[in-house]
Amino acid sequence: LGCERVRLYQDTLLVKRRGHGATHWHSDLHMAPLDTNAFVTCWLALTPVPRQSEGGSSLVFASGSHRDCAHLFWAAEPTAPVAPGRYSLRSHAPHAPGDATWHHGWILHAAPPNGADADRWSFAVTFFADGARTLSVQQRERMDDEDSPSYRGWLAELEPGAPAVHERLPLVPRAAPRPSAARAK
Repeated sequence: LGCERVRLYQDTLLVKRRGHGATHWHSDLHMAPLDTNAFVTCWLALTPVPRQSEGGSSLVFASGSHRDCAHLFWAAEPTAPVAPGRYSLRSHAPHAPGDATWHHGWILHAAPPNGADADRWSFAVTFFADGARTLSVQQRERMDDEDSPSYRGWLAELEPGAPAVHERLPLVPRAAPRPSAARAK
């Protein structure tokens, strides 16, 4: 993310039941009350996720969409399907338990219906750069509030536009220094 420290934004256990419908196109930052571009999500498969052709429901990414601010301007609505040919659509399935993908907060992504024989279990953890600020009141009016239950409590305790510093947004501990090859001898 090009920053000194990161904060945990949220962690989420996701269960997509067998036969559950598609997840619409969206970008995570459109649902977060943060004024930043330094935002990344790790999506971790907890169960096997087959290819879409085998009924799997892995994430599908619109490559490069995080650099295309025109999409939201031209799209009828933020959850509208991605214009055919505008982006290369990529899925990294199949996934074994423990396989992970990382995606930028503005990248458009979706998931097809779960046509597999089992529920799809995954875990997502999202980080943002320390120093990011909360959105202003005007900016909050334009965001998708689908995730508001996850941030409503801490956001109410911060002034609009204030640094996003709260006990529910902990700084991730620094990694311990690695021993150098010279010291290891």
